[in-house]
Amino acid sequence: MKMAGLKNKIKTEYLVLLLVVVLFLLSLSRYCVHGEPRTIVSDDTMQSELFLSDGKEISQPLTITEEMNWRQGEYGLQFLTVSTESDGKVLFQLMQNQEVLEQESVSLQDLAAIQETLGGSSGKGAYIPVLLDFTKLDAGEAALLITTENVLEGELSFASGTDYYGFGETTVDGKGSGMTLFQKYTYHILNGEYWLRLVCFGLVVLGMIGLCLLVAGKEESRKRCYAVFLLLSGMFLAILYIYDSSVMLEPTYAEAVTNFMKYAREESFFKNLLITDAGYLPLFPRLITLFYIKILRLPAADALYFMQMTACILCCMMWAFFCLYPFRKYMSLPLRMVSCMLVMAVCFHQETLFFTNFPYWGILLILLSLFSEMEEWNKAEFWILTILGALFCLSKGAYAVILPFMLLYLCFFYAELTKRQKLYGFCTSGAALLQLLYSFGGSGEGESWIRAEQMGQMEYWLKLLCRSFLDMTGYLFIWIGKHITRFGVAFGMVAAVLTVLMVTGFVCKLLLPKLRKEKIEEKWIVLYSLLLFLAITVVFYRVTTKAVPENWRGVLSASFAQMGNKYEIFCDVAALLFLILGISYTADALKSKGIFLLFLAFCLTSPRMQLSGLGEVKVSDGRIYESHLNTNWEQTKDIINRDAFFIPVRSDWWSYSRNVTVYQVGEENYYEESQGTNLGMMEPGYRSSYTIEEGMPSENLLEVWINRPNRITDTSYKIRLLNEQGNVLQEVTQFGGNGNSKVGFVLDTPVNGVKTIQFLDENEKEVYIDDYICWISAW
Repeated sequence: MKMAGLKNKIKTEYLVLLLVVVLFLLSLSRYCVHGEPRTIVSDDTMQSELFLSDGKEISQPLTITEEMNWRQGEYGLQFLTVSTESDGKVLFQLMQNQEVLEQESVSLQDLAAIQETLGGSSGKGAYIPVLLDFTKLDAGEAALLITTENVLEGELSFASGTDYYGFGETTVDGKGSGMTLFQKYTYHILNGEYWLRLVCFGLVVLGMIGLCLLVAGKEESRKRCYAVFLLLSGMFLAILYIYDSSVMLEPTYAEAVTNFMKYAREESFFKNLLITDAGYLPLFPRLITLFYIKILRLPAADALYFMQMTACILCCMMWAFFCLYPFRKYMSLPLRMVSCMLVMAVCFHQETLFFTNFPYWGILLILLSLFSEMEEWNKAEFWILTILGALFCLSKGAYAVILPFMLLYLCFFYAELTKRQKLYGFCTSGAALLQLLYSFGGSGEGESWIRAEQMGQMEYWLKLLCRSFLDMTGYLFIWIGKHITRFGVAFGMVAAVLTVLMVTGFVCKLLLPKLRKEKIEEKWIVLYSLLLFLAITVVFYRVTTKAVPENWRGVLSASFAQMGNKYEIFCDVAALLFLILGISYTADALKSKGIFLLFLAFCLTSPRMQLSGLGEVKVSDGRIYESHLNTNWEQTKDIINRDAFFIPVRSDWWSYSRNVTVYQVGEENYYEESQGTNLGMMEPGYRSSYTIEEGMPSENLLEVWINRPNRITDTSYKIRLLNEQGNVLQEVTQFGGNGNSKVGFVLDTPVNGVKTIQFLDENEKEVYIDDYICWISAW
C-alpha cells in the first residue's frame, strides 16, 4: 500500500511539472510569435470635446509602419458623451487607398453599455475599442472614417486635443479641425531581434526537456540538485532575453556610468567602497564594477556590458536557488522547480534586473537561506551564503528592514535556532545596521526618505497601521490582481478577519508556547517569520516610499501591489514564500495540487504569463513599451569608443536620471556629469521640436540621435538646427538607424549656439518623436 501511494505521489508531482512546463512554453511561444507589446495613449491633459450629430463625418488619419503587428492588437477612441435616448448609430470604416477594408455599425445604446462596463460615464469618457480588423492594413497611410445616423444634437462626443502626438489632424465634414481624436493604440512590434528570440526559445525548450529527463523517476541527490540549479539558471537567462532583451542590450542605465564606472576609474579601490549612491552604500555592485575596471581593466564599452550581464546571471541564479538540496524538507525537487518558475514568471520586472537594482533580488536568497536546512550546506557554501547575505544588506538602503526583522527573529526564537542560523542572523543584521547608520547617520541621504511632517500626530499612526494591514492582505491576495479594487468594503472586512486570525495564531502557536517554555514547531517559526517580515517591509515602504493617505477614504481603499516593481519586491517575495511554504506544510495530498493550482492562478492572472483572454487588453502581456530606454547596445558600443560624445544614460522622467559627458583621450575614457541636463524634466509625450535649455551643452554639436518617429512611413527624416534668434544653422538628413528604432544625424561641421532642434520629413512636414533625444557634443 505504501509503495502504491508513493508511486501515485511521484506520478502526481511529475504530472504537475509537465503541465507547468507546457504552460510556460505556451506563454513564451505566444510572446515570441506576436512580438513585443506596445501601447500608446493620448495624453488627457489637453482635452476638448468634439460633438457629432446626424450626418456628420469625421476622418482620422492613421499611419501604419511595417513593424506594427496587429494580430492581437486593439484600437480605441475615447468617448465623452454617449446618450441612449435615440436609435442613433455610428458607422466605423477602415479605409486605405480609397477602398473600404472593414466596417462596423454600433448603436448608441451598445456604446453606452460598453462605456459603463469599462468604467466610463457621460462627461468622464472611456477608451472604447473599435472592433475592426487592422491586420488588413498594409504599411502606409490609412484612415478611420466615422459617420453618424439618426444621432441628435449633443448625444455623442469624442475627446480630442492638439496634434502633438503625431496622430494626424482630424477632418470634420471635409474641413480641417486643428485637432486629433484621443486614441489608444495597442499593437506588437516584430523587430530585428526576432530570430534571436526564436533561438532563445529553442534553448528554453531543450532546457525544459533536460530538466524533465534529469529528475524523472530518479532519487534526489545533491549532485542532481546542483545540475538542476545550473540548467534552470541558464534557462532563466534565455527567458529573460525573450521577455525583455533590452535588459541585456541596454546596460548604460543611470548610475552604471555616472557613479559606479566614473568612480571606479577616478578613485582608489578602497575609497570606492565607501562612496554612496542615492544616499545608501551600494557595496556589491561597486565590487563587481571594480573587478571589471580595476582588476580586468576592460574598456568602457565591454565593462558596461559585463556589469549588466553579471547582474542578469546573478538574478537567474537566485530564482533557481530553491532547487538546491537543503530545501528538500519543504517539497520534492519537481515541485521546487515549479516554485522557482513561479517566482521568476510573476515577479519579473526590468527595473529589478538592471545592474544598479539587481541587489533587490538578494532578499530572496536571504530569506530562503535563513529557512533552509542550514546544516545541509557544507562549510564553504554556508560562508558564501553568509557573505552574500551581508553584501546584499550593504547594497541597498531598503535592507534596513533586515535589522528589526533579524533582531525580533533572534530574540524570539533564539532557543530554537541552530548555531548556523544564529550566526547568519547576526551577520546579516550587523550589515543592515551598518547600512542604516551610513544612510541615516550623516554620510548618506537617508533622512530625505522620511516624511516627518505628520509623525507627531496619533491619527498618522492609526492610518499607517490600518493601511499596512490592508496592504499586507493585498500582497497575500495578489493573484487576484486588479479585481481586488472591485471588492471595496468587502476587501477591508477580509483584511480585518485575516489580521485577527494572524494575531490569534501568533498568540496560540508562538507566544503561549514561548511563555510556557514549550518547544515551538518549526513550521510556525517559518510562517510567522515571513508574516513578520512582510509587515515590517510594508510599513517601511509606506513610511519612506509611499505616502500614508491623508484621508480615511484613501486608507480604506483596496490595495493592489505592483508585482515585481523594485519598491515592492521585498513584499512580493515575502508573500510568495509564505504561500509556497504554507502549501508545503499542508497535508501531503494537497501539496502537488495546491502548488499547481497556485501556479495556474498566477499564470491566468499575471500580466507576464497571461494565457487566457481575461486581460483588459488583448495582448500576451501588459507591459508598456514606449522606447524610454537608451539607444540599443550596438549603437552605444559604437559611439562610446569615438573621440568625444554627449549621451543620456536614461530618457524617462526619473528624478535621479542624468546625462553624462564622456570624452576620450588616447585609450583612456573619462566621465563628467553635466548638471541641468536631466531629460526627466521634459513632459512625457511626442514632440516635433526640442529646445536646449540653459546649462545644457550646445557647443560643438557633432551628431544627433532620436527615436524613429511613430506612425510615419517615410524612409528619411531630417533635423534643422536653429539659434536663439531662429536662424537656421544647419540642416542634416539622417544617416543611420536600425531595427531598434534609433535614427542618427551627422553634422557636416561642428555647430555652436544651437537653441532649437526641429524634426521634419522630406516634405518639410513636422515629424513627431518620442522623448528620446541624444546630441553628441565635442569636449
